[in-house]
Amino acid sequence: MDYKIKLRALVALNAALILALIAGSFTAPGRRSSSMVKLSLTASVDRVSAISISAPGLSIALQKRAEAWLVSEPEGSLPADTARVTGLLNALGALSGAERVAASRASWAELGLGEDSAARLLLRDF
Repeated sequence: MDYKIKLRALVALNAALILALIAGSFTAPGRRSSSMVKLSLTASVDRVSAISISAPGLSIALQKRAEAWLVSEPEGSLPADTARVTGLLNALGALSGAERVAASRASWAELGLGEDSAARLLLRDF
């Protein structure tokens, strides 16, 4: 696998971890507001068997095999840092609420969430 592809994969995984931590700080107990929605991923995080991270020009897929995580995209199966993946899942599982910040899809681009700029994290439990 090309060094640049490996570097992109690591940067994207770190970005996803940072986003999860930032999201967690916004849902801290003292930060609840009336527009906060209860969110619970705790039960499903333990069952996650695949993770997809996508951003413009980048696509990374992780798959769990036994107790180890593998990077299955963009090229082949390479071992992932299981501790970091578990940390990401634990951070997501610790989220307790989400606050609506956009009233309509039209405002997503202003928040950096448009199709051409957003990063997406998809968890699967199949």
